[in-house]
Amino acid sequence: MRGFLMLLGFAVFGAFLSGAGMPPLVDNAAIYGTVTDQNHVPIPGAVVRVRNNMTQTTTLVRTNETGDYRVGNLRQGRYAIRAEAKDHEQLWICEVVVHPGEMVRQDLMLRATLPGRILPEPVCPDREARRR
Repeated sequence: MRGFLMLLGFAVFGAFLSGAGMPPLVDNAAIYGTVTDQNHVPIPGAVVRVRNNMTQTTTLVRTNETGDYRVGNLRQGRYAIRAEAKDHEQLWICEVVVHPGEMVRQDLMLRATLPGRILPEPVCPDREARRR
């Protein structure tokens, strides 16, 4: 009997170490799209931040030469997207819903500003509500 209990203990411990019964850390979802200006011209080198609204984990990427970005290996949940580029207004998309395995396209349009002009940072309403 003692041998059986010991074997059972090893099996349970092994299942724990393997993560059995635990939710996956990644649901293989992604958010992708193209960052353009108001004339639909791609903006290479724009910074795109994708933040999980529950965990506050943020991933930062830059757009490629054609203005495309992709953030993969995301968990199911709600995300906020922030895009910025030199001489352009920042843009926040406050809630993008992602389901397991889903590829969500979210194109982003940034309005050009005068060179060197400093604009106030836009804030997502849910983020502002949490401060109160």
